[in-house]
Amino acid sequence: MQLDNLEFTEDLALVSHTQQQIQENTTSVAALSPIVGLNINKRKGEILRYDTTCTKRITLDGEDLEDVKH
Repeated sequence: MQLDNLEFTEDLALVSHTQQQIQENTTSVAALSPIVGLNINKRKGEILRYDTTCTKRITLDGEDLEDVKH
């Protein structure tokens, strides 16, 4: 299968209730993106937290994502 004329966005929101879910979703998206021909810019990746504390950094391919507090 070939994908042509793709519309794309720079922003992808992964909504999760736990830190473990955030890491699992991030890892899953990172693994599946190349299969469909998408690239993730790790330097632009951010974790937006609302009323939570960070006990362990979220990583993407071994690199910490920036933590942004709301």
